[in-house]
Formats: sequence, structure tokens, C-alpha cells
Amino acid sequence: ARRLKGNAGLLRRLLDAGIHYAYVEDHEKVLQYLQEAAILGVDTLSTSISDLEADPELEEALHVTGDIFRELGTELEDSGNTENLEEALNCYNKYLQAANKLYSWDKSIEYALMYARAMGRMGDAYRKHGTKEGLQRGIVWYHNREDLLKNLLVRHPSRKVRGALVSVSRQLLRTYVELGGEDNFAKALAYAEVCIQQTEYLNDVNTADSLC
Repeated sequence: ARRLKGNAGLLRRLLDAGIHYAYVEDHEKVLQYLQEAAILGVDTLSTSISDLEADPELEEALHVTGDIFRELGTELEDSGNTENLEEALNCYNKYLQAANKLYSWDKSIEYALMYARAMGRMGDAYRKHGTKEGLQRGIVWYHNREDLLKNLLVRHPSRKVRGALVSVSRQLLRTYVELGGEDNFAKALAYAEVCIQQTEYLNDVNTADSLC
């Protein structure tokens, strides 16, 4: 546990370096730093809920590790290479593991949104396979994200949660359209309505105070 905590600072520096090179579009350097960080941080995923309860300082290392796998997954996914897409899915699965543990330990809005975001990334990776099976598996992950956000919205009617709900509605709209067929098109239209309604709510000056 002490070693895992001690790695948090180095993991953060490697992550920041990877993000910097992504900004300047030096993809070789991005992969170099993020893959090094992933190798160093992967053991952090073995952190249990009881470990976190006994030593809350492990939270930072686990959080940073999740962020590393999210960024590495994004870099691989954006390459458009099918082989890299499989690797991206593996990274998002590790991001999901970190987010799930953090949310199980601390039911805060921050970790709920992190967990929901990880579900969305899983859905995106499956959807980008372009196959019917990939689209269907993507929809399952999007609905998992949607369910979590709907429950969260009841407890935390904030702009962040409502904005995330608009995001997943767009994901579902797009994927149902890509699946094709009259039934799926009807579902897509329903999610288009959700996007409109939630966006109008976000832009309503009368509700702005309750969403801050």
C-alpha cells in the first residue's frame, strides 16, 4: 500500500506529460508516456474497498490510474486502427474498474459521474467496431450509463448530471440510428426529444439556480 501511494505523484507527472503531447499532437510521445504510466499503475487496480477504508490516501493513486487508462484508451481509439480499438476497450475496462471501486467506496457525485463516463467509453469502443453486435453491446453500456445518471439526477439535480444525461441520450440516439430499422428509428426520435427537453431545462433561466 505504501508503494502504491508513493507512485501517485509519478503517475500524475506521466499522465500530465501524455496529455501535453496529445495537445500538441505528438502521438508517439503520448503513447510513450501513457503506456509507461499504465505499466506502473496497473497494480493499483488491485486496491480493494477495505484498503481504501483503511487508508484513504490510496484514493489518489487509484483515481490517477483510472485517468491514465481513460486517456490511453482515447488515444488508441482515436487512431482508427481496429487492433488499437481492442486495446482501447481493454484500457476502458480498467478505467471502469477504477471508477467502480471509487464509487463503491465513496458515493459522491464526482465518482458517480466518473463511473458513468467509464460506461460511456465502453459503449463508444463497442460502437466503433461498426458491427451489429458491437452496436448492440454499445447500447447496453449506454443504457447502464443512463440508468445511473437518472438515479443520480433525483439526488443531485445539477447541471453536470443533466449535461451528462444529454450526452448519453445523444449516444443512444446515434447508435439506434446506426442500427437501422423502424423500431430503432422510433427509439432514436425519443432520445432526440430527451436531448431537446434536457437542453431547454439547462437553458431555462428560471431553473438555473437549482442547477448550480
